[in-house]
Amino acid sequence: MHHFQYGDPTLDGLALHTEGVHVKEAAADLDICSECHNALTATPQKLPALALANDNIRGYLPEDLQDITWLEERLCAKYLASAYIVRLYDLTAPGAEEERPRVMKGHACSFPLNTVSTATKLPWAVDGNAALLSCIVIGPRKPRTKDLRNVFKVRRDKVRGLLLYVQAHCKGYPQFRIDDKALDSLPEDDVPELIMRHVMHEEHNEVPSLFAKDTAGLDVHPATLKDEEDEDPHPRTFLEHHGLLDINGISVPAHSRSASDLANATGTERPDLIIRHGSTFVEDYNNPDLFPGMFPTLFPWGTGGFEQPLRKTPLSFARQAKHLLDLSEPAFRRHWSYVFIVANIKQRRAIHLGSRLMCQSRDFD
Repeated sequence: MHHFQYGDPTLDGLALHTEGVHVKEAAADLDICSECHNALTATPQKLPALALANDNIRGYLPEDLQDITWLEERLCAKYLASAYIVRLYDLTAPGAEEERPRVMKGHACSFPLNTVSTATKLPWAVDGNAALLSCIVIGPRKPRTKDLRNVFKVRRDKVRGLLLYVQAHCKGYPQFRIDDKALDSLPEDDVPELIMRHVMHEEHNEVPSLFAKDTAGLDVHPATLKDEEDEDPHPRTFLEHHGLLDINGISVPAHSRSASDLANATGTERPDLIIRHGSTFVEDYNNPDLFPGMFPTLFPWGTGGFEQPLRKTPLSFARQAKHLLDLSEPAFRRHWSYVFIVANIKQRRAIHLGSRLMCQSRDFD
């Protein structure tokens, strides 16, 4: 495979990270960390836990699909394990021309679904019944579709291309016939019209002061570190990403937490996001297909997931999760929800372990 060709016949075909291979004329140099070196030189020799050959190959997206947006990926995911609330502040000057691009800053909050939803057809439909997202825009003017392009842009051909690619290359990906109706409802390159049903407008004329108040904390909101230039004709939307973590685990039911979050986000008792779950449970223990099913752009071949049963060298969930965040490629660090899903799974496992140890100790009291 061309992904494992390095220009040296002695190395071609080996599962190596290309950034660590340096071919110079007739010789090749390899970068190797001390941990891997110790494993390879040990007696008996041991395969490093984080080596690609230890079932850590996740696959590669073709070049034309490497700019897939978070929403395009979500429409193609086998599993949906989180919902989003996006809160945007329209910081455009009150007297600005109506047609001028608006300056949006805010945050996106990812919070876990109590039950993972499993696709029965793909792509997921963008309609009033989809457990996808909710958006609140705060400002003096109602948001226009084009104001939300930087956050919710979807390209029909990209969705089709990703579906076809993962169906052909992703292990365990559903071989459904593509839902042409759902696909045709997507725009060529714009915000899906039905997304606007999930967008609420909260009128406010003092947005900068409200933004400063709502984002006050120990750290300055990143959007304030470098203000957009007033004359910038294409200001981008700056989002800080947050996640809801279940710290106490069993003290508050998941549906109560979700209802509270929505009420706080919208300032109203009326629900703004309706979450529907699938009829079957998806195991998050010892399930290597879970993360590839949720994040096809991060695991495009459906391999390299967590807790692979056939790994020659054991690799814990926590260690692999941290390693993926430390990779030179920023895909995992920049992903909207990967880090929060990982954090919630780790938290639940810690709670389950604590409960198990407590029960065991009581058995012997």
